[in-house]
Amino acid sequence: MRLRRLSAGLLLLVALLSCGDGTGPRVPADIVITPNHPVVPQGLTLKLTGTVVDASGRAIGSLNPGFTSADTTVARVTAAGLVTSVGPLGTVRITAETGGITNFVDLTIEQRIVGVR
Repeated sequence: MRLRRLSAGLLLLVALLSCGDGTGPRVPADIVITPNHPVVPQGLTLKLTGTVVDASGRAIGSLNPGFTSADTTVARVTAAGLVTSVGPLGTVRITAETGGITNFVDLTIEQRIVGVR
């Protein structure tokens, strides 16, 4: 009888430990883009970072969003987030997307200062 209870207790312990932290799978809820107010001088580049987070704001490291530019005559962006200013002064929307979740930042292109007299 004692052996049966000990076995049942061990089975219960193993079952509880195998369940993980009880939170279940982490579901992507948002993409946090940094910097969140990006500015890049004409002709230069800037690296954007997109972090996929769950509803609690915890990063899900296994997911990496891809980036796109709303107007590639103003700024081009690689899928990894490297933005290059190629056009006039102004703003352009850069969007990050993964698995149906999107977020964006409005990138400002500013005058490039090349010298001061």
